[in-house]
Amino acid sequence: MYWLLITSKSAVPGDHATVANGDLITYTIWVTNVGNIPAPNVPISDSIPAGTIYVVGSAVPPQNSGPDPLVWILPSVLPGVPYSVSFTVLVAGAIGQGAFVNVAYVGGSPVTSTNEVVHVFAPTAIQLASLQARRGLDQDGYPIVTVTWVVLGETNTLGYRVYRSGTPDRGSATAATDGIVAATGVGGTYTFVDSVAALGQTWYYWVQEVEVNGNTHEYGPAAVAAGLPEMIRTFLPNLFK
Repeated sequence: MYWLLITSKSAVPGDHATVANGDLITYTIWVTNVGNIPAPNVPISDSIPAGTIYVVGSAVPPQNSGPDPLVWILPSVLPGVPYSVSFTVLVAGAIGQGAFVNVAYVGGSPVTSTNEVVHVFAPTAIQLASLQARRGLDQDGYPIVTVTWVVLGETNTLGYRVYRSGTPDRGSATAATDGIVAATGVGGTYTFVDSVAALGQTWYYWVQEVEVNGNTHEYGPAAVAAGLPEMIRTFLPNLFK
């Protein structure tokens, strides 16, 4: 009678995909017991890749400790049943060789490592200095939110879209802009005035850069709290040379 664990790791986007600042990477660690008795109290440990930021609350199931390293304890891994844990990171800038490498470790004695997952870093076509959302009133006294982003430089940028959500979940956001805010080609300060966002709740904003080849990169969120007086939440990206 014995238990034996085999492990693997996958990711979205997949292994050796290209990512840029503001992109999300979701890692999944798989564990299967190919023995014939349950494996008790199996630890899984995974460190956040350098140059990325853990997305708080993204661990499924919630981790036992962390976030760096993230640690899960599986109470029992039954024979022949695949188990998985996952988490998401935000790309903030590559360190060293221009790639993100991630590997997880499973079990206590012995410890089994998963395969490496590598993502190649590609700098975005813009250098975003800041993204800010600010509550105010228009000239007729109606409430508005002014979204402002400052770009230090642009390359092959067609323009920008602004997305809005009542939660920090990007998947729930919808376009706030009717079309694209045209890029100047050299950067500068851009502004979008949102007259739709109600006073009674917090709103979150993302800016999406649209390149001439159709590729997109996203930044944010910046947020404004419900109601007046003015409350400001600023998104400040990490800038890497």
